[in-house]
Amino acid sequence: MLFGKKGQVTIFVIVAILIIVAGLSYFMFRDVSKKEVIPTSIEPVNTQFVQCIEDYTLEGISLLEANGGHIDSVDFSPGSRYYPSSSKLTFAGAEIPYWFYVSGAGISRTQVPELEDMEKELSSYLEDKIKLCSLQNFINDGYNIEKGLPIANVFIQDDYVDVSLDMNLFIQKGDEASSITSHETRINSNLGTLYSEAKGVFEKENTDYFLENYSIDVLRLYTPVDGVELTCSPMVWSANEIYNNLTEALEVNTMSLTNIGPNDDYFVLDLSTETKISFMYSKDWPTYFEVNPTDNGVLVAKPVGNEQGLGILGFCYVPYHFVYNLRHPVMVRLEKDGESFQFPTMVLIEGNVPRTSRKGESIASNAPELCNYKNSEISVSVYDTDLNPVDAEIRFDCFGSTCDIGTTSNGELKENFPQCVNGFINTKAEGYQDSRTIFSTVNEGSLVVILDKLYEKDLELNFGGKKYSGNAIVTFSGEDETKTIIYPEQKSINLSQGFYNISVMLFEESTLKLPESSEEYCIDAPRSGLLGLAGLTQKQCSTITVPSQLISNALVGGGETVYSFVDSDLSSSEKIIIVGDEINVPTSLDELQNNYILIDTNALEVRLE
Repeated sequence: MLFGKKGQVTIFVIVAILIIVAGLSYFMFRDVSKKEVIPTSIEPVNTQFVQCIEDYTLEGISLLEANGGHIDSVDFSPGSRYYPSSSKLTFAGAEIPYWFYVSGAGISRTQVPELEDMEKELSSYLEDKIKLCSLQNFINDGYNIEKGLPIANVFIQDDYVDVSLDMNLFIQKGDEASSITSHETRINSNLGTLYSEAKGVFEKENTDYFLENYSIDVLRLYTPVDGVELTCSPMVWSANEIYNNLTEALEVNTMSLTNIGPNDDYFVLDLSTETKISFMYSKDWPTYFEVNPTDNGVLVAKPVGNEQGLGILGFCYVPYHFVYNLRHPVMVRLEKDGESFQFPTMVLIEGNVPRTSRKGESIASNAPELCNYKNSEISVSVYDTDLNPVDAEIRFDCFGSTCDIGTTSNGELKENFPQCVNGFINTKAEGYQDSRTIFSTVNEGSLVVILDKLYEKDLELNFGGKKYSGNAIVTFSGEDETKTIIYPEQKSINLSQGFYNISVMLFEESTLKLPESSEEYCIDAPRSGLLGLAGLTQKQCSTITVPSQLISNALVGGGETVYSFVDSDLSSSEKIIIVGDEINVPTSLDELQNNYILIDTNALEVRLE
């Protein structure tokens, strides 16, 4: 009886084990049992379809890498005259969205895509493209192929991209048929790694401003920023030449930046990655350049010590300080195993310093707020001096903010302006002198603007009865602006009617030399110890030595006058001739000083021919 019970227990144990094994087998092999076996004759169709998925996925990955992580079009934001770069950079025929830029209204914006956004865009791209996958060669061989609607899911990893496509693909040939609903593949790609490291470079730039700092180095190397030169002649630079030199230098130096090389190399950046990173800027890309102070496109630094004080100082020097605003794009490219990921970003220099100076400024943030509230209707009529309508650009300035209003049509514009007390309506038209009119826009109103026509005239200097061909600085100071001509590099000027203070300074090469001089300066300094506490002093002297200097360009003549130009004279003439007395090449320092004194008393004559 006992043995019978043991045998009964053994049977129950065996049955339990069989049930457990059956259950495990069900869970282990249920997916295999559900997986459809594809007939051999149909397998080539499925293989080509999967290849098509891979090809379009690779195509989408290339678009993401070439367009800064975007496939779908990003909303376009135009630039302005102060911020000429739009929200996209045109590069190799493509419009690539900036990861950082400043809008036309002066607002800083970032548009860095998230990884999830890239996955969604690649999925949508694949869903659109897979419909174009052609299996016509199989249809021609007698296959019946039907496609359902595709639903794609993409997962971007560091070194691969997984694709899962749900789409019913029905394939039939003869008596064999199969309906394949799920298609999966894995693409080897560094997209995930490149994107992650690109974000790291971008975050470092936004923290350290290393691109701005390199650009400032270029600015100081290739342009006059600040300094002092020992010379008695004015120093002049052309703003156009400075811009050309600067953009060419930026182009070359930006391309020299990398993260590969010795740590002590100036152009090697510490970006904490072994992925090769390069940078690119082109002088043909939209670049904003501004330098102050300028005078009609010319930078002028005037000497100190060449007036009557020359004899007192004993030497001349030219101090200068110019302030630059520079905004230009840079393309950042990361390369790994034959793949490359790129994105553009904007480099900002304002007031000779990186864009950190923009923090706390109110102009950039107030400008868009002001321009967003245009609720006073103003009519502006623009005419020339003969009362002919003129099409002109109208802008409105108020407390440092500038709003683009519009362009007149047949001389007329009726638009809403921001409300402002004693703002300025700026009128600009090609071929006419700019106008700036104070106007309050608190209530509705109208304004009539009369623009003076600009006339381009050749300029000739005649001193001592003959045409002067040496170096000269000619200044026309009008009521609204001052224009400076560096002669003979510039031999024409645009003038409108009005009164001008005209001054001419002539310079020629010189061998005058200021000798080295020393001067002793003494002060009464407190005595040491108790005597000093008692208020007693002692004389302490020091000697200041000024080194000798060669005056390479000396003032040899010139003068001043006031002249009124009228429309009739300007329209009927081609040339402005300025006539003065004979030049006097100084042979001594006293004669040089005397030339500076006489420049204010010599009268000039102006002729129009």
